[in-house]
Amino acid sequence: MITSFLWLAWIATAVGGHATARSSTPVIRITPPDSVSPATTGSPEIPGSTASSVVPVSAMTAEAFVEELVTAASLDTIGGGGHFVIDDHIVERTDSVWRAIDSVVRQRVVSLKGKPLEPRYFLGLAHLEIQLGRDAAAQQHLEAWLTTPGTTAKDSMVAIEMVVEALLRQDVTNARISIARRYVEQLATFRTSVAQQWLFAGRRAMMGAFDGRGQSDSAAAWGLKAYALLETMSYEDRAFLIADAMPLATLARNLAGLPNGLARVDSLVTALKRAIVPSPVEVAKDTLLRLVQQWTQPVAQEAFTMVSWFGKPMPPFVATHWLNHARPSTVSDAAPGARALRLDDGVIRIVGFGWFSCPGCQAALRRAQMALSQLPKGVEFIFNERSMGTFNGAFCEPEEEVEDLRKWYLERKRLTFPIAIWAPMKDSTPGGGLLPRESPLWRALQIKVGPTIYIVDGRGIIRYMGFGFPRFDANMLHDPLRLALDAVVRERDTRDRDTRADGTRDRDTQERDTRAVQATAHATSQER
Repeated sequence: MITSFLWLAWIATAVGGHATARSSTPVIRITPPDSVSPATTGSPEIPGSTASSVVPVSAMTAEAFVEELVTAASLDTIGGGGHFVIDDHIVERTDSVWRAIDSVVRQRVVSLKGKPLEPRYFLGLAHLEIQLGRDAAAQQHLEAWLTTPGTTAKDSMVAIEMVVEALLRQDVTNARISIARRYVEQLATFRTSVAQQWLFAGRRAMMGAFDGRGQSDSAAAWGLKAYALLETMSYEDRAFLIADAMPLATLARNLAGLPNGLARVDSLVTALKRAIVPSPVEVAKDTLLRLVQQWTQPVAQEAFTMVSWFGKPMPPFVATHWLNHARPSTVSDAAPGARALRLDDGVIRIVGFGWFSCPGCQAALRRAQMALSQLPKGVEFIFNERSMGTFNGAFCEPEEEVEDLRKWYLERKRLTFPIAIWAPMKDSTPGGGLLPRESPLWRALQIKVGPTIYIVDGRGIIRYMGFGFPRFDANMLHDPLRLALDAVVRERDTRDRDTRADGTRDRDTQERDTRAVQATAHATSQER
């Protein structure tokens, strides 16, 4: 994502330098992360808020904004691509933002007075056209890049993969899928080890596109195509790709939604466990591969453990402190004062895992708060925060940290959903230091990415796992989490209708429930 913005920044600075602000230029509103009131709804700028709850702390002209893309050291992407951060301010990546950037770029292109652009700028223009829905123009810019004399095969592969990712990132249509599919197949014409890596990335992007449209069978097929490429790669290349948890989680989620899905996930993990070990022939050629194995195998094992939880009960949901929620009655021996929340009580939960210093986690919590009023009946969001032993960079005791988190989440952020905090007493380290004790829940699930999001059905079964929390607006109807949640709710409603007055269930209903455990939430017959 950052690479894509840098292409735009290079265009803006190279073709015109830093322009002077004009009053006619579109203005981009910059709002701080904590300026949105969770109690209000309805703003067109930020879903789930009112215009009055958005307090602009500064305003930038589009020229100044593009300049920030180049110069701001704090530039980062958060919240699954919906925001980016400039000087600690969250900016919604809206159509108006892209139109403002487009205006700046076109002004500067005109200022060239017919001088040709350098070839690399075609990629930035292609990305910009995609963001504005001008896909035909984007293809023209890409073709201009590919046919420029001196463009290497690696340059071409990088460009194709970048455009494919941009096409499939948001507002995915059948036409965009068709364009992306053609370019991904073009990647297959390159016959080098590097090309196989880019083809893997392209097929992974296609998998995500079908996944986001609720087509788990198509997504799984493209994902299996990607992982089949591992056999053609060198050990080093395949080891690092196997150790990447995100595409593996996406593929496992979609396989789990197909017939015998959980067994297919187990078979995939078994095959990858073999592939992560170098063969004797490979080691004989390069003894340093053992070092690669020592680094990647533990990371890959964490990814394998992560995806193995599909269709299984979530481990005990333990925490030491609870905000916006009564303290559970079930005592846990994980730490003094720890309690466990039952997840098999009939409530469907979206469970988020993250921590205070994670920008993406904070953006996810903001979105979750704004989405509360749109969640179906019987669905709640709960966040599990782990202790870091510090707050705002200062070491502190667990009770001090919890109090700081309470003030942050309840008083400053005004969050109203349950927050479970794991903040036990610190344990001594061999070096004489003190560290927070590891959460048994985090350890069991191998939580390494923030925010990690699960959907747990009313029986406590994990039905979905993903990364990041989507915007709950009309443009996100095909988001995998939305599809997953809708399917689990439909399944619950159907089960409730089939339950007899005495609480018993007929045999057909029981068998359907058994099959449902094998299905990920978003892979139902309605979506396929």
